[in-house]
Amino acid sequence: MKELSIWKKNLQQIQEGINEQNIGARHILEMVDVINSSANSIMEDSVKMNSDSNSVHSSVEFLGKSSDEILQNTHLVVNSLNKIKDSAMVALESTNQNLKLTEELNNLVAGYKTE
Repeated sequence: MKELSIWKKNLQQIQEGINEQNIGARHILEMVDVINSSANSIMEDSVKMNSDSNSVHSSVEFLGKSSDEILQNTHLVVNSLNKIKDSAMVALESTNQNLKLTEELNNLVAGYKTE
């Protein structure tokens, strides 16, 4: 009878151990579900981040091309402004010469009238 009681007690301890293992296994499975859920969220966020990175990359490429075009156009504008400046300088020299000649002509005419 005593042996039966020991066996019963041992079986009860084994059953309690199995129950604890089952509880531990359920906790492990719950943690695996949490990890899987987190991994899925990370994957979704990674896909979105990759899409956003591609969009930013495309925008930066476009900005680079646009700034190259603007720079090229700026060179054209600078060249045009330099030509305008040069033309204005030539026109200024011509008007200075015209002023000088008209003064000389006025002096000639004034001298002719007084003589």
